[in-house]
Amino acid sequence: MKEIKVEDIESGGRLINFLRKLLPNAADSFIYKMLRKKNIDLNGSRADGKEILKSGDVIKIWFSDDTYNKFAGEYVPDDKSLNKYHISEKELMGLEKRILFENRDLIIINKLPGELSQKDSRDLSSVNEKLIAYMLSKGQITAAQLRRFHPSIINRLDRNTSGIMLFGKTRDGIAETSKLISSREVEKKYLCIVHDEDRTLPDNQKLHIGGSLIKDTRTNLSVWYPDHIKGGLDMSEDVTLLKRNHGLDLLLVEIHTGRSHQIRCSLSSFGFPVLFDPKYGNRSLDMKYYSMTDIRHQLLHSYKLKIDSLNIDVTAEPPAVFDKLMS
Repeated sequence: MKEIKVEDIESGGRLINFLRKLLPNAADSFIYKMLRKKNIDLNGSRADGKEILKSGDVIKIWFSDDTYNKFAGEYVPDDKSLNKYHISEKELMGLEKRILFENRDLIIINKLPGELSQKDSRDLSSVNEKLIAYMLSKGQITAAQLRRFHPSIINRLDRNTSGIMLFGKTRDGIAETSKLISSREVEKKYLCIVHDEDRTLPDNQKLHIGGSLIKDTRTNLSVWYPDHIKGGLDMSEDVTLLKRNHGLDLLLVEIHTGRSHQIRCSLSSFGFPVLFDPKYGNRSLDMKYYSMTDIRHQLLHSYKLKIDSLNIDVTAEPPAVFDKLMS
């Protein structure tokens, strides 16, 4: 018999999903059969798999060691399983300095331009892996727990967009914060530098941009439409001019929806392409500023995040290039 106690980081998920990760070699039909026969129980009682787990719940699996090992696989929670989460002491110290907020459920970090939010097909290190490494170093999660639950990024940023990113340390944290984002109870503001050669953005008033976005998955490009159209995703944001300098504007953009490439696509469609944006920018205008910096990626930064219900209000200062170009 195996007895597993549900930890804080694992609470909030369904029992069946927990068992799928615990017993990866077992078919769902087998797991459900074991639940019906009470060969797997929850807190001493029969369960059907739909139960939402809480911290402290006890799952008992009445298998022989051979049967359990057969369905659990040969996973051994040793140091080898943690190799992909290894970062140097220097990297770890740098990561800690960029953490803006942390509690039981969440980490809020200032992502650097060029960092991946999550691993891609090139198997490069990402903020997600770095923060799991951080949790391991602090004893906030173990290798055995990682088998059943992976902490993860909640709001992904494009690789070359910098600034505030949310990371869920627990199932509860991921579920609650995702729900708040979906219900638009999270205030998110971005800074960006755009071209405005004709100085057409209004001073001291908000410009509202609404409409729809459609993304072409083949080209990974979005198209903005001023009205709602079939197949499009509604988008909404408010734009405020903060500063002007020689054909460039520093903008504060408060987004009310979080669509793919929303800010970059909509501002470009309005005639204000983000500086150095390789997808939606204006290369001929960008060339005027190449001599001022060696940066060649969009100047877009997630600047402020506020969640009233969680008493969270954080600010991430933008990279130095913002001040250099606007001063």
